[in-house]
Amino acid sequence: MGLSRRSILKGGLFASAALPLMGVSKVVGQWRENELQQELAVVGNPDNPLVKLNSNENPYGPSDKARQAIIEAIDSGNRYPRPAITKLTKQIAEYEGLSPDQIIITAGSTELLGVFGLMAGMQKGKVIGCDPTFDFMLYFAEKYSSHWVKVPLTEDHQYNLEGIRSEMDDDTKLVFICNPNNPTGGELSKDDLALFCAEASKRCMVYVDEAYIEFSKDGLKSSLANMTRNNRNLVVGRTFSKIYGLAGLRVGYAIGHPDTIKEVRRHLQGRSVTASATSIAAASASLGDEEFLGHCRKMNDQAKDIVYTSFDELEIDYIPSSTNFILFRTEKFGATDIRKELQRQNILIRDYQHVPGWARVSMGTSDEMKAFLKATKKMT
Repeated sequence: MGLSRRSILKGGLFASAALPLMGVSKVVGQWRENELQQELAVVGNPDNPLVKLNSNENPYGPSDKARQAIIEAIDSGNRYPRPAITKLTKQIAEYEGLSPDQIIITAGSTELLGVFGLMAGMQKGKVIGCDPTFDFMLYFAEKYSSHWVKVPLTEDHQYNLEGIRSEMDDDTKLVFICNPNNPTGGELSKDDLALFCAEASKRCMVYVDEAYIEFSKDGLKSSLANMTRNNRNLVVGRTFSKIYGLAGLRVGYAIGHPDTIKEVRRHLQGRSVTASATSIAAASASLGDEEFLGHCRKMNDQAKDIVYTSFDELEIDYIPSSTNFILFRTEKFGATDIRKELQRQNILIRDYQHVPGWARVSMGTSDEMKAFLKATKKMT
């Protein structure tokens, strides 16, 4: 019973050394739901496992291809992953139907948001985005002397393009659009957004965050990526964190005009080598894995349907979502702080001080959603 630290470390080293000798199938995980549930039950208290529904993560990833690629990339962990980044850049360009000089890869899309926030902040002036939205870029710009203009969403909780247009002037340096939007899950039509971006980008930089676009009804067909080919003031941001299930591995990328991408590269602190060799390998193996992506979309839609049905029965108002999360009203719970009460039961969701009366729940496995709804029902 008395294991020393040395013996534990030694055992761990032997286990690591044995990985190449084991069949890869013994190491990689499975993303089918029944197999995932067996693994979850082993973590923590089997009778009360953690149900993590607060960060919009994919409960089924990384894919098997990504896991195997990570294992194979370990041997190159002593080298900077420049060749692998170049390879992934070309893969993404081919996947998007663009040229490699229109792509830049970073350690998660948050790095991109920070860089664009910095670039806008250095110009001072105004940065505009709707409220609520994923505000990291706008927050970062404000820290660097920009004036952050918050435009309320429309009455039906959509990004308010007309409201943004009315706030734009000669002092505006950047407009941020999250589509589909976080935390509301609302999605603008491609035609409306394309028309707005074509006009607004004549006056300032426009950044469209498409972190959740693969979950939307039309997927990448809704993207504005092709518009960047001839537009220096339009950038599209993407991530491998959401549907690809690589949130912990941190890989994101921006799509833009070659001149714009060249300028962005100048401001990256890591000289375009900020993602790790294993992360790049996982992203490269994951890109376009339609079997995995299709499964994740199917399971995500099923999880949303479970929540919609229950919320309808409980008469809980919510916003129909084009993403892997749902924003819902908390008034049915009275004085109960639903987030804190669920946390006591080992179920994590998200709320926001600046969005009172609402909470956001990410989509997990069907069993996780049933656990969330069972606990929720007891509080109404």
